[in-house]
Amino acid sequence: MSQGFSFVRSSFVRSMVVLAPVLIGMTALAQADEWKKTFSTQGRPEIRVNTNDASIEVRATDRKDTEIRVVTRGYEIGENKVRVTDHQNGDTIDLDVHQATRLGLHIDFKETYIHVEVDVPREANLNLHSGDGHIRVDDVKGNLQLDTGDGHIEANRVDGKLHARTSDGHMTIEGRFDDLDLRTSDGRVDATVNPGSVMSNPWSIQTGDGRVDLRLPETMSADLDLHTDDGRVTVDLPLTVSGEMGHTNVRGKLNAGGFELRVHTSDGGIHLGKI
Repeated sequence: MSQGFSFVRSSFVRSMVVLAPVLIGMTALAQADEWKKTFSTQGRPEIRVNTNDASIEVRATDRKDTEIRVVTRGYEIGENKVRVTDHQNGDTIDLDVHQATRLGLHIDFKETYIHVEVDVPREANLNLHSGDGHIRVDDVKGNLQLDTGDGHIEANRVDGKLHARTSDGHMTIEGRFDDLDLRTSDGRVDATVNPGSVMSNPWSIQTGDGRVDLRLPETMSADLDLHTDDGRVTVDLPLTVSGEMGHTNVRGKLNAGGFELRVHTSDGGIHLGKI
């Protein structure tokens, strides 16, 4: 009996020794942390956010200042962990969020994330970059540059100039635009150009692998260049053909024509419709 009990106790101790780091890891992963700061600005702020592993969300408010929050789950904020660095020069605000490289075995039992939330005045210029994370912008008017290495991009009710890039992810875009340049290496593009948009230079929408759905006002004028390597091009707007017109290529003029509107995809259909 004593030998049997000793064996059971020994096995139990060994199991707890093995399990302890896992339990500690689960407890750490369940923890949440937050960094928050408010920045006073006088004119239209210039917000620059750079992160290697976080999602970014920007919302317009009626406030004149800018508030930034970094929220994490499963990661601590601090040196050698998730490092947050900020700098302000006049109306220009720079934020860098860097997650330290993790080494060794890491088992995720719970959801983990790093999320940057930015509340800005309705007129603001944005330069947002994430190495790995989605980007979302709502109701902002200004010059918008959005870039992510891996994640989707969403822009709702924006106004102004938009340049967006993702290496791997879809795009959902809607707004009034003076300039539009959308590129994804792998993902569909769904874009709505609202009335009042003005083409003062060429526009481009491009995806390496995915369908493109683009909706335009009926009164918009542009020279169209629509092409897919593998798919079908359909146009539901009045079009004057000035070049190719086939299943995979369309060249022509919308209304009086104008600057080039280029839509290309390597693999997927293209549909040009009206609002």
